[in-house]
Amino acid sequence: MKPETPLLALDIGKRRIGLAISEPETNMALALPTLDLKAQPPVDLMAHVQALCRRYEVSELVIGLPLSMDGVEGSQAQWVREVSEKLCQATKLPITFVDERLSSAQAARGLQSANLKPSRHKPLIDAEAARLLLESELRRREISNPA
Repeated sequence: MKPETPLLALDIGKRRIGLAISEPETNMALALPTLDLKAQPPVDLMAHVQALCRRYEVSELVIGLPLSMDGVEGSQAQWVREVSEKLCQATKLPITFVDERLSSAQAARGLQSANLKPSRHKPLIDAEAARLLLESELRRREISNPA
């Protein structure tokens, strides 16, 4: 069953955050501009995500959880959980974690197939990774709860 309101996906990194939004009418995910946490002037992550949630009337956050290849949560996953808790408090929205193993690699392959060098387009990889995470969650929900 597709969500009736948009979901916002985040691929959280220490340098950049990939973002994507779902379209309830089509049940598709669209990449949004990547958030550069090292930008000058500095970006306020919480305020930025709150603004996106208001703008798109988001009902839930979908956040990529970086697990190791054997499925274990390491220090990066713990850090993402801590950031996610702050986002949950700031937005008052529920969070769904999605296994993000290989999402960035899949996004990079997509850029390569479009003849773009992934090393020169890291923000695009982050945005595409967020879009892939969100599409994965939308498909999972569709399969789990058919209309």
